[in-house]
Amino acid sequence: MVWLLRILLIWCLVSGLTGCRTRQRVPDYLPREVIANQVGNAVVYEIADPRRTEGHASLTSGVPASTLSSGPTVGSPVADSAIKRKTLYGQPEGVTVSSKGLREVMVSWKMPTDECFHYKIERSFESDDAFAEIAAVSPRKMSFKDTGTRDNPLRDNTAYYYRIIAQLEREGPESIPSAVVKAVTAPPPASPSKVSTVASSSRGVTVTWGGAAPSEAVTLYRVERALASSSTAFERIGVTPSCTFTDGGTAASVLKDSTRYLYRVVAVNRVNAESAPSGVSEVVTLPPPAAVKHVVGVSDEVRCVPISWESNPEPDVVRYDVYRARQAEGLFEKIGSAPGRSSCSYLDGGTNPGKLEDEAIYFYRIRAVNAVTAEGAFSDVARAFTRGVPEEVAAVVALTGRPREIPVSWTMSLDKSVVGYEVWRADDSEDNWAQVCRLNGHSSTNFLDRGEIKPTSGLGFLKDGAVYQYKVIGFNNANVRSSASIAASARTKYRPAAPVGLMATTNTPLSINLTWAANSEMDIADYVVESADRPDAGFRKLMTVASGRLGGLSAREMALESGTIRYSRIKAVDKAGLESDWSKVIMGRAKPIPDAPSRVSREWVGTNARVSWQAPAQPDVQRYNVWRKKLFGWEPIATTEQTSYLFEFTELSKPMTVTISAVDKDGLESEKSGMIEIEPGK
Repeated sequence: MVWLLRILLIWCLVSGLTGCRTRQRVPDYLPREVIANQVGNAVVYEIADPRRTEGHASLTSGVPASTLSSGPTVGSPVADSAIKRKTLYGQPEGVTVSSKGLREVMVSWKMPTDECFHYKIERSFESDDAFAEIAAVSPRKMSFKDTGTRDNPLRDNTAYYYRIIAQLEREGPESIPSAVVKAVTAPPPASPSKVSTVASSSRGVTVTWGGAAPSEAVTLYRVERALASSSTAFERIGVTPSCTFTDGGTAASVLKDSTRYLYRVVAVNRVNAESAPSGVSEVVTLPPPAAVKHVVGVSDEVRCVPISWESNPEPDVVRYDVYRARQAEGLFEKIGSAPGRSSCSYLDGGTNPGKLEDEAIYFYRIRAVNAVTAEGAFSDVARAFTRGVPEEVAAVVALTGRPREIPVSWTMSLDKSVVGYEVWRADDSEDNWAQVCRLNGHSSTNFLDRGEIKPTSGLGFLKDGAVYQYKVIGFNNANVRSSASIAASARTKYRPAAPVGLMATTNTPLSINLTWAANSEMDIADYVVESADRPDAGFRKLMTVASGRLGGLSAREMALESGTIRYSRIKAVDKAGLESDWSKVIMGRAKPIPDAPSRVSREWVGTNARVSWQAPAQPDVQRYNVWRKKLFGWEPIATTEQTSYLFEFTELSKPMTVTISAVDKDGLESEKSGMIEIEPGK
């Protein structure tokens, strides 16, 4: 250890040193024999040389050697050879560098035998050029990776020179530099070889090149493209880690059909070092789909045009676009598409029937579109026309004389597209046409108008004896309607006349008899008889009398109470069910009972008693009933045709109360007369 200190390079900075010497701390890396003294602004280390007896070697730190001057020291200054040996203290040894690193150099050195503060790594472009510090490394590390800086990284295929200096203390001396070593970085990747291109699909190009490049750490390849017909520079179009790349081939492709392009490839390693571009490969993209052939439009359909064509041979065709114009040379507009290569038909108008105009001419052309939206050339123009409005319905007939209904018929339309008919009706007096029915079916040529939408049993709802007009309109499956037919008119059947000659009895016991004259209509079936207690309300059906009844037309209301008044009316009903108005209301009455006898009196004839009374006003009274009062009610005791009755004394054993009632020829009995008392002996 002592001899190492003897060869330390001493920069004697004694010139200009002033002041007294002051003992200083000796660094740990110097042996214990060293003495440190402060002399002015410098620290002087002194040590005795065992090979010399006349003094000490000294090492000055803190000021440059050029500023050293003689001053008060202990012993003699160290000779030049001694100073040089001293500066070798801590010099890094065994410095090595990596070779062919990717923009990096790994610098390493041996484990030092002495401690230091840190190592300074210096780099230069030449072995004897000025070195620049690039890093300060901890003394615990024995290596350093140099990659340059973000703004100034290491270059490809470039020589760099390195040396290392040990910093002994934070502010203390440094060792002399290590030996200079040389490193050369790796070159950039080699250019890809065997680049070839092929138009692999519509608007798609596949680029391939040789196997993996021999260059180290190639991570991806950049593919570049340029138009062969222009002088524009190559542009980057994508990167890939493999040796193949497909440009375009989708709907988003920017490539054009039938266009010549140039491609080249650049290899890039993991530090983004790029190779020179590969050789250029030329390719022509595929053409668009071929023009569609044999386009045909079907005419004479209802508001639609079916279109068909021949399937295209290209396998990547995904649809056919349909264009339409109103003139052959007109502006064609896209109206729809047929998806799929095998879908070779289209219905213009949407449905059958559709939404096109009637009796209109249309022109069509088709073009195929493939998976990348490349459009083929237009097909030849196809022409078609839609069907016209249905012809007017002919021979409309309406029958007269039907009760509350009118049958209407017409000739079936010659237009096969007609699928039904509308029947319209108006009153004869007004032009108020209204649709009364809509019949489905080409052969539906009859309609029975009953004044309602759906016919039901019984009479309809048309007016009696009214004239109606009818028109018929044909319509096709697109609801295209023909013009209205010529009007046909008919009258409904008249109602029967109200019956006349109605008469009613007023003196028939317990009933009322009705008679009337027959109607003049030959098809009267029945007469309906009604009666009521009042002349203006409350009528109820009494009976129906057939028109052909034997013995004439009559009716009887029976089981009436004597004197009952009834009001009667009748109406006629024909065989079709049409009813007349009601006849005039007449009054009838059941025969009333006789008046009760009046002025009842009694007289004694000897021991007998005669009861007498006055006859009622009715001339057909034939007898009288004599009544005797009992405990409960009355009991008849005699009948007489006279206006008096004689009670013999044998009947007068006890008092009695007597009353009289009159009975007419029809057996109608009056109310009882006033009572009279008969008491024997009075």
